[in-house]
Amino acid sequence: QPRDPYLRQRVLDLRANNKSADWIASHLNVPKRTVYEWCRGQRESARVDLESYCVQLESIADDLGEPRLWDLAVLIKKAVTEMNV
Repeated sequence: QPRDPYLRQRVLDLRANNKSADWIASHLNVPKRTVYEWCRGQRESARVDLESYCVQLESIADDLGEPRLWDLAVLIKKAVTEMNV
C-alpha cells in the first residue's frame, strides 16, 4: 500500500469530485483496495471530528443556556449517527 501523503490526498480529492475508485486506481496506479481504505479512513476521521465538535457545542450551549445551540447539537449528533449506517 503506497504511503505517499501527496498521493493519498490526490486520491481523496478525486473521490470528493466524484471520480470512481476504478478510474482513480487505473489513472494513479494505486490498488483499488487502497483507494477504498483511504476513503474509509477519511470518513472515520470526519466522524470523530464531528463528534468532538458536537461535544464542544453542547458545552457552549450549556454555558450560554441557548436552546438553539442545543437544537443544532442534536441535529449534528443525528447526522453523525446516520453516517455510521
